[in-house]
Amino acid sequence: MKMSKKSSLQVTFSKRRNGLFKKASELCSLCAAKVALIIFSPRNKAFSFGHPSVNHLVNRFLTKVVPQASSFMRFIEAGHNAKLCNLFVELIELSELDDIEKKHSVMLNCPKTF
Repeated sequence: MKMSKKSSLQVTFSKRRNGLFKKASELCSLCAAKVALIIFSPRNKAFSFGHPSVNHLVNRFLTKVVPQASSFMRFIEAGHNAKLCNLFVELIELSELDDIEKKHSVMLNCPKTF
């Protein structure tokens, strides 16, 4: 059932989106999977995650062409991909911490009624 309160809907969407992106990033780093996610928010704003990139994977899907690379280039790409996945996980964690800090800030600035 869709949530009726718009603020709760947006908060839930943001948390779930971050969770999906984190899981996709883990799948990339742990299983060497190629993943692309495109998610539209309730306000129709697009969010995407792609490893190595959304455009690369969409083009690969549409053309069904598997690019060939030397083993050395695949090794280098794997290293870069692992670093990108780790950075993306850190970004998601920092974003979640930022959301928590914003909520604390709002709570601290609210006038108390007794």
